[in-house]
Amino acid sequence: MIRRLATVAAGSCGKRAVRALSVANHAHGTATSAVEGGASFHSSATANAPEPTASSGAQNSVPFPREGPGVSYALNWSLAAAGVTPAGLVQRNVKPSKLGAAAPAGSKAPARVAVKGSKDLSKADYNKLLKEVTAHLSSLPSVFVQDGAVGSASLSDVRTRAICDSPAAAAAMAALLCPTPTRTLAADSFPLTAYVAPNFKTNTAGDALIAVDWETSSLVVTGAAVADAASIQAVLAAAAGSAALKKGALLLNARFISAKPGSCLLLSPPSAASVLPKSSAFPEDSLLWSAGGVARLFPGKDASAPNLYVGPNAVVLLTSDSSKVLPPVLKLSPKQAAFYFLAGYDGAAFNPAFAPPAFAPKPAAAALAAAAGGAAPLALALKLAEQLEATSTPAYLINTFEEQDPGKLVHAAISGKIPAAKKPTEEALTTLRSKFDAFIKGRFPDLPEDISPL
Repeated sequence: MIRRLATVAAGSCGKRAVRALSVANHAHGTATSAVEGGASFHSSATANAPEPTASSGAQNSVPFPREGPGVSYALNWSLAAAGVTPAGLVQRNVKPSKLGAAAPAGSKAPARVAVKGSKDLSKADYNKLLKEVTAHLSSLPSVFVQDGAVGSASLSDVRTRAICDSPAAAAAMAALLCPTPTRTLAADSFPLTAYVAPNFKTNTAGDALIAVDWETSSLVVTGAAVADAASIQAVLAAAAGSAALKKGALLLNARFISAKPGSCLLLSPPSAASVLPKSSAFPEDSLLWSAGGVARLFPGKDASAPNLYVGPNAVVLLTSDSSKVLPPVLKLSPKQAAFYFLAGYDGAAFNPAFAPPAFAPKPAAAALAAAAGGAAPLALALKLAEQLEATSTPAYLINTFEEQDPGKLVHAAISGKIPAAKKPTEEALTTLRSKFDAFIKGRFPDLPEDISPL
């Protein structure tokens, strides 16, 4: 019976899943156990079963299935789909207070971040690293699974599964991710997977490493990198963009300003960030915007803060154009807003979709900027135009160059009382178009013609 089931499993889930089934169904001894909420369970349904006599000619048999309290085939199957076949206990979503270990203290030195297929981490090296880490996790007497989400509201969140090699690693990921309902076990319910193994040592790419694969939306965290919460969150934010789009949400590197009489989203290149109002509702300056409202990406310090905010009343894009072609403030159509968002122009350089996250430490920001991935900037820009249109949200471009009080203009945008601005001359517009076209048409040849600056 077991052999027949294993044969069927091989056709649907592959050899790794068969191994997970065999681990969970030892013919003798204790079955692999799944532990939830800190309680440990063992199932030994056949431990006291009478052995068949030799004279009967019957072969040893094992009742199937052997599920019991805490023994979850569904969880083991889902881990097998992620390449991890636990040899022992699986502890899932244990409360940090019951893990018996605190999250590692913040790292003084930012972790090294490398993207699969980049000059810093070849595809072969990433594949080797992932194979070694999953083998390490599979061999442990206890594996710790922490399921959570990037996003504080279920309307737009991106479910994330962290498979950890220690209680401390699980505690760290529990602190980084937003809580999410734990009923779902299937691997395909978690678009993001993080393999967190601070106890794993490798010579492949260094020990303190965060390696990310855009194609599979997965990351590997090794060594002391588990203590670099900011870099892990920056990589998670970059990797979650595509999955958020599938849910109809925009993952934006933006500041959410909540002030009377309303709120706005502020999108800005780094060079203009210093002039932004400081009253952001979210400390990490990144968020999820869907038709249902605005949600933070990660847990905030204020446990009483709402998971979802209504709004925004306006979307404001900032630039710093020293040529003075752009007026201090310009009301934009949804498609014009998509163009300036796609360009991410700061007066000197282009930063498509204002990526990477502003809160990312410099090594993480450099690695993410150098290796394109996550949600495609063009897809984000087109979704932005769609969202502005669908929600009738006004959009504005504010040129901070020589503007004494850009914050005043931001609050004017929230109230809808933007002062009139002088329209640029046709000569100035021609200069502006040529400057943008040189970059945009080369980088995004599939950009629809109606997405333009003015």
